[in-house]
Amino acid sequence: MAQQTMLRDLAKAYANGAIDQNTYRKSRNDFFQKIIDGDIKLPVIDYPPPVLPAAEKREDVTERKASRKATGKPPRKPSPETAPPRSPAEPAPPRKRGLFLLIGVTAIMILAGAVFFIMHPQGSPKTPPTTSITSPQTESEPQKLIQAFLRKRSWTASSMNAFVAEWKTFTDEDRLAVKNSVVFGQLTNAIYKKLLEEKALSGIGDSTKSLEKQIQLVHFAEMIGIDDPRIAMPESPGKPADGK
Repeated sequence: MAQQTMLRDLAKAYANGAIDQNTYRKSRNDFFQKIIDGDIKLPVIDYPPPVLPAAEKREDVTERKASRKATGKPPRKPSPETAPPRSPAEPAPPRKRGLFLLIGVTAIMILAGAVFFIMHPQGSPKTPPTTSITSPQTESEPQKLIQAFLRKRSWTASSMNAFVAEWKTFTDEDRLAVKNSVVFGQLTNAIYKKLLEEKALSGIGDSTKSLEKQIQLVHFAEMIGIDDPRIAMPESPGKPADGK
């Protein structure tokens, strides 16, 4: 029972996750090897002698009756003095001992396997849940138009007019949706940057041309619905700053 208890404890430890499968198999194999090497002794099962068949018993009785008729005397029972002394139980021959050992090991392996399958009922393998990979959201046509315009090196009056003409072909819902996007904020910042550049150039170059460019940029922002206080109409060069 100690050997069976050890195997049962190993199976329970593996079933509860205390040891992994490799440790369980190694410990079980080491245990069986110790039994085979004789380090762990298994109790020898003393089986009763086989029962003689009925035919052999009848022959024995017939022989006794025949001996009685021949001598006319009943067979003498051996006296305690003449009876051969009983020898102590002799150990089983090596061949029988190996057979008993093999039977014991087989029984223990069957018991361990039964415990393992009880603790781990075999079922259909569970398939891991598949994670759906969502494709990135496709860009809308207004977003593509803005990105293409931002890649232009110079913004001419014709390019800005062409942008406004195509911008008006979109629905109000599409234009309103793109105003909350990052690319629309990039366009707003780009217009403000261009406006600052033209204001800086007005003091060192043709102020009239620079003023016209600033007015074009402000109109362009108004046409596409940009509402930013930074983008405002420039003041006339001859007009005082206080408006008087």
